[in-house]
Amino acid sequence: LKQSSSGFTVEWSKNCLPLNINQSSRIINTTYPNGTALLTFHALHNIDAGNYTCTVNLKGQGSHSFTMRLRLEGSRCNIPPKFLSPPGNQTYTLNVGSWLVLNCTVKQF
Repeated sequence: LKQSSSGFTVEWSKNCLPLNINQSSRIINTTYPNGTALLTFHALHNIDAGNYTCTVNLKGQGSHSFTMRLRLEGSRCNIPPKFLSPPGNQTYTLNVGSWLVLNCTVKQF
């Protein structure tokens, strides 16, 4: 999402992808001439969790970015999986050209 104000533009992205808030009435983007950019969420959902980046493009002076992480308490995404296999760290020493299949089995809570 890109929004312009006097002398600069603001772009929001989520997880390194441009944020499209036109599809959601729950998220509102506001940019003020003093340089303040707000991304307002109404009724957060689990899908809102992620890394949000605000990129400010200053005309003639380049761009600057800042990334914030949004975590939601009680979200399944915040509960780390339990690794069933392998049971611990594994080290493999193989010859170049060898075949290898790595198994990673997890249990999600």
